[in-house]
Amino acid sequence: MNNLTITSPKTAMPTTAMSAAEQQAILSAAALPTIEQQSLSPQETYENRLQAALEHARRLTQMYGYQDVDVAVAWETVEELRTSRRARLLSSMPSCQTSFERYCLENPQAFECRSYDC
Repeated sequence: MNNLTITSPKTAMPTTAMSAAEQQAILSAAALPTIEQQSLSPQETYENRLQAALEHARRLTQMYGYQDVDVAVAWETVEELRTSRRARLLSSMPSCQTSFERYCLENPQAFECRSYDC
């Protein structure tokens, strides 16, 4: 018969002296505390990613200078994050052309909407 021991910060006892329920209670008491992760909004997530990318690019620039390939890649990542954010903002905003097209669909006889293409 094997005498295994369960080691926890609180106690170490042979397994033969404990029931399964007692073993589970000790293991659950010895479990590390969990860190609850707050759900971040997309804006906060973007800001965190951009801030991390900027810090990384600046750190690499200080370490290796402007001519290094890794520095160029890091700054390209910053630029791509900014560009993607800008594109998402522009796509979410109604454009003048879309508004004008909607106006023409609602008012086909309006002077502005008449098309005299040959």
